[in-house]
Amino acid sequence: MAGIDNEWSRIMGNPDNVLMSDELESRVDLSEFYPNLEDDIRLDPSCEFVFSDYTIAGTLICFAATEEDGKSSYTFSTPSVDACKLLNVSPLKSYRVYTASDDKELMKANVTPTVNVDILIQWQESVNSVVTLTFGT
Repeated sequence: MAGIDNEWSRIMGNPDNVLMSDELESRVDLSEFYPNLEDDIRLDPSCEFVFSDYTIAGTLICFAATEEDGKSSYTFSTPSVDACKLLNVSPLKSYRVYTASDDKELMKANVTPTVNVDILIQWQESVNSVVTLTFGT
């Protein structure tokens, strides 16, 4: 019964009623299913955090927020050399999320000077690091 429920959920989760693998999708002319394919919005979110002593920016990977405690987490990829800036404690002043392709701001906020920022840096084998900043507003 679980298999039927999973299949039903998969089908109902597709509002366009078009189910196909990524491989098949790459071989099919999608204009029949999506007449305004050229008008589709491709979001390439980036983020920038301005601290008192430095600024750090990167490609936004994940955002999470909890209403209960009012905290938000931003996970992004940034060059490791920039991630090292976070080793020097500095108050967060402002942050923004924007589209990298055209620098269109999706959101921007100033931060009160007393906000504590939790920092997690995951050093990667390459030149980039994954950083998570968590703080309340």
